[in-house]
Amino acid sequence: MSREDYNACMVPYMTGNKTKEERQHDMCVGAKICSGKAVTVEEAEKLCAVPKLPKWAKQNLPKDEGDVSCESRLARVNKNIDTINERVKVSNAESVLPQAAQVLNDLFTCLPEPAIVEIAKDAMETARTLSKGFYFKGEGKNLKKKLELLKEVSI
Repeated sequence: MSREDYNACMVPYMTGNKTKEERQHDMCVGAKICSGKAVTVEEAEKLCAVPKLPKWAKQNLPKDEGDVSCESRLARVNKNIDTINERVKVSNAESVLPQAAQVLNDLFTCLPEPAIVEIAKDAMETARTLSKGFYFKGEGKNLKKKLELLKEVSI
């Protein structure tokens, strides 16, 4: 499909008075249909519903050897949450990006429910922010609360 054909195909999905969320959803559905990844709207909506890792998480994701079960992944989530908590507590959050990326990947794979995905994204985005350097004690406490909530919902 040429670029002009693709653009023409996308026009109905991009136009109209829509909220930001509706526009994002319609753009995703249109892109799946116009690119040929999906044939029907229902198929495209299923593809768009799958949570995607943020770019920073993809770049920091450690490699898995073989096929890892969800039981192992969820155990690893709890271990990584504990590691992140410990490092933030001792002001060593600079090295938590691989663990944060792994938590997101494991939860997106095994518990893709929207509520859990949003909690995980929020907590790991905070961990990512703290990993960039100096942070206040209150910011570390805020992350600790988010991690505790994430641990509760992922068990």
